[in-house]
Amino acid sequence: YDVDGIHFDYIRYPDNSKQFPDDGMYRLHGNGKSRDEWRRDNVTRFVTKAYDQVKALKPWVQVSSAPLGRYRALDNNGVGWTALETVSQDAGKWMMMGKHDAIYPMMYYKERLFYPFVDDWLKHGDGRIIVPGLGAYQMIELGWSHRDILNQVDYAREKETNGQAFFRTENVLSNTKGILRELQEYYKYPAKLPPMTWLNDSIPDAPHDLRAEKNEEGMFELTWERSHKERVTYNVYRSETDTLSLDNAEKLIAVGVREPIFRYWAEENDMAYYYYITTSDAYYNESNPSIPAFFYHSETVK
Repeated sequence: YDVDGIHFDYIRYPDNSKQFPDDGMYRLHGNGKSRDEWRRDNVTRFVTKAYDQVKALKPWVQVSSAPLGRYRALDNNGVGWTALETVSQDAGKWMMMGKHDAIYPMMYYKERLFYPFVDDWLKHGDGRIIVPGLGAYQMIELGWSHRDILNQVDYAREKETNGQAFFRTENVLSNTKGILRELQEYYKYPAKLPPMTWLNDSIPDAPHDLRAEKNEEGMFELTWERSHKERVTYNVYRSETDTLSLDNAEKLIAVGVREPIFRYWAEENDMAYYYYITTSDAYYNESNPSIPAFFYHSETVK
């Protein structure tokens, strides 16, 4: 099927890499490099080739990976297990070389093993997508509180990362230590995917001929003319006024709509709204809003 992305998980050498049996290959192909440098180059060469081949076929497909949570050893921070030094995973370089669109580092630590390493990843993002992966499972395995996770969400937002990921999903959805309830307050509104402007920054055309009505089943329905561009999705906004800021998430009620129709059960609360639609292309560039459709949600007046 038409994939949205290629994501690498275990794209590195093993954890106990000192025991990895590559002596013969290193003697043949080391070319005077240290073994660590040679190994890093091996992984980077694979990543580079994969990225280039993906982009040659479908340039909009996002290439990403989940590297170890700590990119490299930092001054005055005595940690021994890092992506760069331990498993030859130079993910920061991949971003700076333009051979990755996003990283989701597995940052399943806290306090001094988390905060400075978020900052370090951001130094190597080159404007691309960085989403810290947070260790929700540590509430079970290491007895973390939900506040440990929420503090990390707060920090990631303060530092303007492109979002947060959680491992494992089951620890969130099962409401471990009340985490789901708390996160529902953090994530009240839909979220648009970050645009990959380094690949393409053209703004798509706005949808047109937007119509609003209540259908035969009693559902509120928006319809509009399909975009001529392929691989687009649509976003739906609702505002009490005829002005709209696309940065105001409170006005966003749906993202990633694939067909030029949107339905939902709207409360008949005697409220009037302006509805807007935007187009997002395959690179997640967003159009200007459509001309709005006005609708009065009332049992008596339409």
